[in-house]
Amino acid sequence: MVINLANLNLQPPVFLAPMAGITDTPSRDIAQLFRPGLVVSEMIASSEKDRDYFEKKVKANLFSKRKNIKVSPTAIQIAGHEISWMTYAAKVIENEGGDLIDINMGCPAKKIVGRLAGSALMKEPTHALKMIEAIVKSTNLPVTLKMRLGWDTNSINAPIIAARAENLGVQMITVHARTRSQFFKGKPNWVAVKNVKSSVKIPVIVNGDIIDSNSAGKAVRQSKANGIMIGRGAIGKPWLINEIAKSFYAEIDNKNEISISMDELITLHLEKIINFYGAEIGIRIFRKHLVNYMRGVEINSQSYRTLITEGSIKKLEKRLKGVFKQEKVKVFHDRFCY
Repeated sequence: MVINLANLNLQPPVFLAPMAGITDTPSRDIAQLFRPGLVVSEMIASSEKDRDYFEKKVKANLFSKRKNIKVSPTAIQIAGHEISWMTYAAKVIENEGGDLIDINMGCPAKKIVGRLAGSALMKEPTHALKMIEAIVKSTNLPVTLKMRLGWDTNSINAPIIAARAENLGVQMITVHARTRSQFFKGKPNWVAVKNVKSSVKIPVIVNGDIIDSNSAGKAVRQSKANGIMIGRGAIGKPWLINEIAKSFYAEIDNKNEISISMDELITLHLEKIINFYGAEIGIRIFRKHLVNYMRGVEINSQSYRTLITEGSIKKLEKRLKGVFKQEKVKVFHDRFCY
C-alpha cells in the first residue's frame, strides 16, 4: 500500500511519530535503517520569540536531506497559535527544502496548551481552521495535520475539524486515539478514529499505543485507517517499524536486508549523536536512548549503573559489545552506510 501526497510516495504506510526529545536528527537517521514510509521531526515551536530557535531547528532537522542522502520523506512538525508566525514557519521549511509540513493540534503538554497551541486548538476550531487555511496558502508543500479525538469526552470534534481541514487543502490527517484530557493514560479509542476516516476522502493515519504487530492490526481494523504511526512503542525498538510493515503490509521487499548486531546498531546511534551534538552534550543525550535499549536486557544492577554512567565514549563502545553482542536486528543496507 502506498500513500501519495503530491509527488511523495509514502511506502509503507508505517510512520515514526514526532516525539519531544526523541525524534531528533540522529534518532530519525536510525529509524531510517528500518525504512519507514515517513518520519516526523520533534515538534518545533513557532512564534515571534522562537524565531532564531525555529530557523536553527529546521536546518538541523533537514541535515540529511541537504546531504542528498536517500531517505524516507521527513515532515517538520510546527506548533503555535499565531497565524502570521505559523505561515512564516511554513515558508522557512519550504525554503530549506522540506518535504512536508505537519501542524500539531495534538500535544497535551501544559506548556504547549498554555500557549494556546497543540491540543488547545481543538477548543478553538474557528481559529485553528483559519490558521490551517493560511498555512496551506503560504506554501507549495503538502500540509498534514496531527490531532486528538477532542479536548475531552464531551467535545469529540475531530471528525468535523478533519472534514473542514480537508476542504482547506490538508492532504493527510493523523489521529491520536485519545482526548487531551486523557494525556497518554487509559485505552486509546481506535474505533472513534473510524468517524474521522468516514468524514474525509484524504488518508487517515491511526496513532496511539501501537506497540507490536498485534496492536497495529487491531488499530487499523477498528479505525479503518490508511496507515499507522508508531510513537512510544518504537523508543528503544526502532526495528518495530519494519516488523509491523512486514506483518501488516506484505508487499515489503526484503532483498536489501542485512543482519547486524545490536551493539553495532546502538554504537551507530551513539556515533550519530556525538557527531551531531558534540561529545559532552551527546553522551548525556545518548544515555536516555541507552536506557530504552536496555529494557528487557538481563544485566546486574552494578553493571547497568556502570554502563549508563560511563563518561568515556571509547569505554562505552567496548561495554556495549559485552552486553548486546549476541543479539541481531535486520536493517536495509542501502540506508546503513549513510
